[in-house]
Amino acid sequence: MASSPLPSTSTMAAVHSTTTTTPFRSPLFPNKYQTSLQRKPKQCLAGRVRCKATKGDNENLDQGLARLDRRNMLIGLGAGGLYGAAGNPFAFAAPVSAPDLTTCGPADKPDGSTIDCCPPTTTTIIDFKLPDRGPLRTRLAAQDVAKNPAYLAKYKKAIELMRALPDDDPRSFAQQAKVHCSYCDGGYPQVGYSDLEIQVHYCWLFFPFHRWYLYFYEKIMGELIGDPTFALPFWNWDAPAGMYIPEIFTDTSSSLYDQYRNAAHQPPKLLDFNYSGTDDNVDDATRIKENLTTMYQQMVSKATSHRLFFGEPYSAGDDPSPGAGNIESIPHNNIHFWTGDPTQTNGEDMGAFYSSGRDPLFYSHHSNVDRMWSIYKDKLGGTDIEKTDWLDTEFLFYDEKKNLVRVKVCDSLDTKKLGYVYDEKVPIPWLKSKPTTRKSTNKRKAAVSSSDLTTTFPATLSDTISVEVTRPSATKRTTAQKKAQDEVLVIKGIEFAGNETVKFDVYVNDDADSLAGKDKSEFAGSFVHVPHKHKKNIKTNLRLSITSLLEELDAETDSSLVVTLVPKVGKGPITIGGLHCNENPNNPLRAECAAKQQKGLARLDRRNMLIGLSIGGFYVSASDLTMCGPADKPDGSTIDCCPPTTTTIIDFELTDSGPLCTRPAAQDVANDPEYLAKYKKAVELMRALPDDDPCSHAQQAMVHCSYYDGGYPQVGYLDLEIQVHYCWLFFPFHRKYLYFYEKIMGELIGDPTFAIPF
Repeated sequence: MASSPLPSTSTMAAVHSTTTTTPFRSPLFPNKYQTSLQRKPKQCLAGRVRCKATKGDNENLDQGLARLDRRNMLIGLGAGGLYGAAGNPFAFAAPVSAPDLTTCGPADKPDGSTIDCCPPTTTTIIDFKLPDRGPLRTRLAAQDVAKNPAYLAKYKKAIELMRALPDDDPRSFAQQAKVHCSYCDGGYPQVGYSDLEIQVHYCWLFFPFHRWYLYFYEKIMGELIGDPTFALPFWNWDAPAGMYIPEIFTDTSSSLYDQYRNAAHQPPKLLDFNYSGTDDNVDDATRIKENLTTMYQQMVSKATSHRLFFGEPYSAGDDPSPGAGNIESIPHNNIHFWTGDPTQTNGEDMGAFYSSGRDPLFYSHHSNVDRMWSIYKDKLGGTDIEKTDWLDTEFLFYDEKKNLVRVKVCDSLDTKKLGYVYDEKVPIPWLKSKPTTRKSTNKRKAAVSSSDLTTTFPATLSDTISVEVTRPSATKRTTAQKKAQDEVLVIKGIEFAGNETVKFDVYVNDDADSLAGKDKSEFAGSFVHVPHKHKKNIKTNLRLSITSLLEELDAETDSSLVVTLVPKVGKGPITIGGLHCNENPNNPLRAECAAKQQKGLARLDRRNMLIGLSIGGFYVSASDLTMCGPADKPDGSTIDCCPPTTTTIIDFELTDSGPLCTRPAAQDVANDPEYLAKYKKAVELMRALPDDDPCSHAQQAMVHCSYYDGGYPQVGYLDLEIQVHYCWLFFPFHRKYLYFYEKIMGELIGDPTFAIPF
């Protein structure tokens, strides 16, 4: 197989050495192991998940692929590079690597033309270090800045100085605008995947990328005006006082002004979070109510999992734009659309991603987007994703000293560590803006005849369509069940031309001929796309939480729902691949257990993969029983601990809920002669089984022997054994071991409720 060249050392993760001391030897230590008692500490911690410290060199690459840490690799294969996170014990996937600036190319404008958005290049990249603790910068609401002339003067001066810098200065206003263009409009190919672009929208990179972007933008402003305490204001569009373009951005003589905005949307015109290209005649009170209800839905009732809030996972080698999170879609995208100038070819400036950074208002818009991430965690109890392919994703930004800095998502999780907070005095009125239903009847199923339902997919969304969608269960769930699993409406395979603005609304159990207002429960949400990219169609998905909606519509026991899709904006065909409902564990991104199979090395899912090559797999695969060999005894001799082999393997499935088995304390068992008799009988029957029966006591004992004493080689690494001790596999392996041991005992004595004592 032909190899692709490895990227420059500046884009590769370093291979770190480990310091060892004389090992302690004991019969409890596997014979083959030399156990290190010292290790170099990791330098970056993000919650419970470590974030590697990259040095940008690869002095140890010559030690051979067979010894290359599968969590720190970039292999030059014709199918593309498979890149992992250095030194991170949680890294089973491949985070998107920082771009190689030398590969930057023309970015795509929505009209099909291209534009140069590439930054200046340099041979030196430094790794980000958290700033020293000092006074926190406080980001203020933009509507309050007008009352603070000293602050406003500094803000205007900072932008004025940025605009005055040469265009090739990475701190200049022109270059800062290009940052968004290059990362959002196809300027950078993925390292190791030259046919795939880096895209920070419509995925889980949306929040952290823009947080980093604003961090350096803010630091540059502070440096230029000589005030390191300066903080960027936020456009407080989530509260009535800020639901219009802030006054500070409307002075035509100010450096904060941008001429390419919608002339019809100047103050006091209220923002419309559900804007569809034309202004309707809704009064201000209703508009405010609709906007606040939308905020409640996007931040509270529909933000019940990481995937719904942050967006879909996006790792190295993945196709871009897998799916946006709630806030990115609405109100973020719609505010871009609402603000941009419709008389311009592509809705410039704010109406197109390649140009939106040219408007100073963009940075305050995203400052409030960033504030939503803080509110999600600080006020609503949200948590950050703990998967390493998110935490170890890298970006490059120029700092206030013109240094090119490599940053990681894991360092962006705490704004206080970055040196800033948001003004806590600003009210959050949408916290109490729960939607109401439009119908008062107990049964709120939409009256749609079967002949009016769309049943064939893919379907073209050229006009309103209604679809009956089967629910996973027609049983009313308990509060605990809803908390554990969220019911989600998935609209999959949404395909359209990326250079067009696209918007369609989604209603559940509503009348297609007379749809509810945006503040009603029947309105489930919208899909909104801001134009960018031209090379090919975009294909993505929309996920909407409907758990609260079902409660509000009294539809929890319905076996199906009628979902109505209403196209609002878009030229050219919009294709819908299908709709379905499922129940997803809340925050599944924290610990996914899935068996995903995709064909082709370049598209293999790095979150659950095993590659049948000499380089082996990325996670510890189930043992191959045919490869089992003699296990090692502490005295140096060996013993056969191999189980019987079979050609059939079934995947484990959780059992239906039933009476729970209670494991009693061993000291209490003597006081329960009936239980003790069962326990003795079970072990007696296990001992009586033939030794080649996998349920026998002898074979069950060999399970521990084979997994612990070198009986199995790792799949793909024949010189490395599987070892379930002295690592993070200790707890889960033994839990499963006891689970099946206990089930065997219950089967032998005919009592499925039997539980082993502790």
